Amino acid sequence: MPEETMCIDATIASEYLDPVPKGIGIMMGDINPFMQDLWQQLVSELFALTDETLITVGKQAEADLIRSWGEAMERTVEVRENPQDPTYDRWVCIAQRK
Repeated sequence: MPEETMCIDATIASEYLDPVPKGIGIMMGDINPFMQDLWQQLVSELFALTDETLITVGKQAEADLIRSWGEAMERTVEVRENPQDPTYDRWVCIAQRK
């Protein structure tokens, strides 16, 4: 129903959503050089809105990017491998505000 629907632009989510303690971004990617700037913007918005954030990606290189973006935003980021999912959620990033 249209009155129950909200269309959002996640690149500016912090302009119209209030911060919350926890957030999640699952199956984020393919973070390739062509789309990297957009993904960084989306992840930065998620970090800006949450104190603790869980993000999953498919490749270690993507997890390394998430870690570097988080550290640049004064987050501690722990990266773990999830061998239960060989494709979309292989790498789990847990970021916390310092």
